[in-house]
Amino acid sequence: MKKLFILFSLLSSLSLSAITLSTQADVQSTSTESSSNNSITVDQLMEQCDALVGQSVSLKGNCTHRCKHGGGKMFIAGANGQILRIQSTSQSGRFPVEVVGKEVTVQGTLMEERIDEEYLVKWEKRMEQEMAAHGESEGGCSTEKKARNESTKVQTPQERIESYRARIAERFKSEGKNYLSFYFIKAEKYTL
Repeated sequence: MKKLFILFSLLSSLSLSAITLSTQADVQSTSTESSSNNSITVDQLMEQCDALVGQSVSLKGNCTHRCKHGGGKMFIAGANGQILRIQSTSQSGRFPVEVVGKEVTVQGTLMEERIDEEYLVKWEKRMEQEMAAHGESEGGCSTEKKARNESTKVQTPQERIESYRARIAERFKSEGKNYLSFYFIKAEKYTL
């Protein structure tokens, strides 16, 4: 009788453990699903980016590129061709090579980078100093250019600066804003 009681107690404990583990798995699955369900696409984000600057966002999309120089940036494409830069942080860590071509969910803060005449003048001075020390330099990564809607045919830094000046002038005429806005996410975490 005593053996039967011990066996019954053991089976009861195992059943309760299995129920507890099952419930914990359901909770984790639900929280993962809800965070994925709350994610927006690049296209949706770009439609409302002005209102979301400085806020935490969850973005889901296909990673098209990862910077070769240490994985500090990756780029996620929208359905209409828009590309958004994702900047790594100490929280997220650098992005591994394996992210390219994968669907990625990123949580982080939406940031706005403004390029205006002051920015361009500083860039020109920095470029002059670099060219004096090192000679000619490249105009930047082609994916970064796509993320900023730049022509990939613009090659030198000076051509990029002139292109920005022309785009700022166009925006000032049409919107009254004397700067260009580029949006990116400072990643807190990401999942594949």
